[in-house]
Amino acid sequence: MYADPIDEAAARSEQMIAVALANRARPQMAFTGECHYCEEAIESGHFCSADCREDHERMVRAEQQRKLS
Repeated sequence: MYADPIDEAAARSEQMIAVALANRARPQMAFTGECHYCEEAIESGHFCSADCREDHERMVRAEQQRKLS
């Protein structure tokens, strides 16, 4: 099938990556025209700055931890 084990390993690796990408979680945020953290008006994306994105991620992780407790 393949010329050598290295080619077979590379093909299997590509297949695993394709499966992982196909099954990854899709983003659940929709563009609203406002930063999802501070509600400042934005032209594109979900956050006005990297700081807001990081703060939002911390808030989401904290909420998840509260649910687990």
